[in-house]
Amino acid sequence: MTDTELVYALYVQANPVPDPTLLPLTQAEAEAGLLTHEGSTDMDTRERIETRPAPKALPRRSLALGLAAVLVVAVAAAAIVWFVAGGDEGAVAAGNARPEVVFDGESCRYNGPTLIEQGNTSLLLTNTSSDAVSAIGFNIPASELSAELAAAPLGSDMSLTSDAPVPTGTTAFSVSADPGSEATGPLTLLPGTHLIDCLYYESANAVLPDYVWRAQTLIEVVAP
Repeated sequence: MTDTELVYALYVQANPVPDPTLLPLTQAEAEAGLLTHEGSTDMDTRERIETRPAPKALPRRSLALGLAAVLVVAVAAAAIVWFVAGGDEGAVAAGNARPEVVFDGESCRYNGPTLIEQGNTSLLLTNTSSDAVSAIGFNIPASELSAELAAAPLGSDMSLTSDAPVPTGTTAFSVSADPGSEATGPLTLLPGTHLIDCLYYESANAVLPDYVWRAQTLIEVVAP
């Protein structure tokens, strides 16, 4: 059986009728038409390929805004460091220093810049304790500073005896405040390293203090 005959036989089987002559197409027409048929035009047998949109590039404006935000944070951080340090040179002018000592009965705390230019200012002593106290600053010679800090480290407190006297050095300032009060005194700062002590006297007539609380930090005074 030839290919054309096979094709016609399949055509007849697909369209069963009592007499093949009743088919719409003759054998010759069916063989010619079926062999040259390319398929139905209303059926797409090609597999669909799903396409996904390409990722969008970050707009230049968004990228620029992101970089600008990073730059602003960096500049702000640098400004904070500059402000805390006291400017380009680091030292704060004496008139702008506004130093304060706070005594609460357990500690002597200094609030203010630790690097100040030589000059005149004032010191505020805030006493929140139930005892009278004096805040005294000592300009300690460099040759004696190590020994003094070894005897009474920063942030420490101790009873004063004949073996542990008040630090030697030039008294830079002295301000006293009654219990639960504030007091302000003049402060003349000369170049050098300054210790701050809060002193307690058991007797109003006592010459030497009975107890000392040392502030947690030093003050360095430099020439302008």
